[in-house]
Amino acid sequence: MKKFLIIGSKSAMGYVTDTFRDMKDGEVKVGYTKPKSFTRPDGTDATVGTLWYTNLKGDGAKVRKTSTLVKSYCENPAAYSKLDNYDAIEVSRVQDIPYDYEGPMAVPVTYLENPLPGYATLGILTGAHTVIDGKYVLGHQDRINGKNLFTRIIIQKELPMAKNEKLRKAKKAKDDEFYTHISDIAAEMNHYRQELNGKWIYSPFSDYRQSQFVAYFTAHFHELGLKHYTATCLDRGDGAWRYDYDGRKVTITRLSGNGSFDSAECTAIKEKCDIVIDNPPFSLHHKIMAWLKNEHKHIA
Repeated sequence: MKKFLIIGSKSAMGYVTDTFRDMKDGEVKVGYTKPKSFTRPDGTDATVGTLWYTNLKGDGAKVRKTSTLVKSYCENPAAYSKLDNYDAIEVSRVQDIPYDYEGPMAVPVTYLENPLPGYATLGILTGAHTVIDGKYVLGHQDRINGKNLFTRIIIQKELPMAKNEKLRKAKKAKDDEFYTHISDIAAEMNHYRQELNGKWIYSPFSDYRQSQFVAYFTAHFHELGLKHYTATCLDRGDGAWRYDYDGRKVTITRLSGNGSFDSAECTAIKEKCDIVIDNPPFSLHHKIMAWLKNEHKHIA
């Protein structure tokens, strides 16, 4: 899989076909910081629930210790209901995970932001029309007393010998162009300095005229020790463009195609670069993950 560091919606953790599968298998993890607000093209602010998704190692600074669990199942079993359709207890908040329960537990997908050491992620319970495969999808959407709950991750302690309304509306309307603040980019990049050193970074969704990714990597090129930086943007009526910076000069060229990330032209850049870092449209998360894993069919 191509090395990457991209911004996606929190709900993407529950996407069975890509993100959850890769997170369960340890191929993808959540980053260290959370961009909370973005700037729309019209200059107004948007607050949405997002995370960094990556397969970079980082500096390991974020670790949740088991000792942070303070709730006891044995002391208050009535506080934990059993699911109707799966043998697990419901834990509606990550902070309510009981430290002394050894059976399966249904927890929110936000658990994957920072999994507990000593706990296994067994699989996911999701919508009624999802095919159950037994490895990733363990059952259909969980219920208590006949009432559907949100998507749940099933975890279990390893014994000795594991609603964002604005975002939903944006996804439905495909109006998910949010510009990342440079402070959020800087905060996350601080954890990957060693892995960025000497690398060619590519931002396939960034217009050099307004993207803070372009501004950040250009301004901090030498500080990060980058080898090259490239950004491309979609044609929105004034052409698709490619921005390149080698540490000495900026080169701007017009792309022959429409600048779509999965075009042959942009895919070729992706194959040559070392790491993809950007904030892509949330509605394209499935396609982008397939593109990063070389499981897509590019367009001409």
